[in-house]
Amino acid sequence: AQKAVKFDDVKESLREDVENAMVIEAVKEIRAALAQVALANLKISEPILKKQFEERLAARNQLIKDREKISQEMEKQRPADPTTAPS
Repeated sequence: AQKAVKFDDVKESLREDVENAMVIEAVKEIRAALAQVALANLKISEPILKKQFEERLAARNQLIKDREKISQEMEKQRPADPTTAPS
């Protein structure tokens, strides 16, 4: 059984939780942007290493495409109005 609590009693901890979540999300976005810049500026002069890197990058990109395709298919199969979905 849950107990009723006053908002003022939990307001500060809720504010901290929201701020922490926002900081974590901002750090994720900055990290992703930095990774993109690093990847765009990466120059590999060793032919064997360059080929290995390109193969791994292609495999990663294919995995991302596959995940996006699966998500799109699942979205198509989901009912348009969840309130009328059978239960």
